[in-house]
Amino acid sequence: MQAQEFNPQVVVETTPDAPVSVPVPTSQELPFNQVRLSDGRLVEMREMIGSDEMIVAGQLGGVFEPNGAGAVIFQSCLIVRTIVKVDGMEPPRFRNYEGVRDFLAGFKGKDYTKIKKLFEKLNGDGEGNA
Repeated sequence: MQAQEFNPQVVVETTPDAPVSVPVPTSQELPFNQVRLSDGRLVEMREMIGSDEMIVAGQLGGVFEPNGAGAVIFQSCLIVRTIVKVDGMEPPRFRNYEGVRDFLAGFKGKDYTKIKKLFEKLNGDGEGNA
């Protein structure tokens, strides 16, 4: 049995309700600050800057406790703040938690996990940040 090669001219028929799969050659490498999602979209992120945490804390105000679920909400807001582009489009700048929540609802759980891993890679101890 012969292995099939990637053919960009293959047409996949879908119904309007079915998700579209985008075949991607495995040899295509992405820049260090990008991740490809399961639906084919590219997410580009940046490293956090010093004011990001203060801005997010100001946006959330005194509504959330810093422990438990509040920490998850805070981290999610930080992650969204460092997203530069999703499929070439800049995300809107959010002023509150509800906007961030609605934006994140557009990602599958496994895709958000990929985004979180890239955030940790760009901002983790391994990159010289203590």
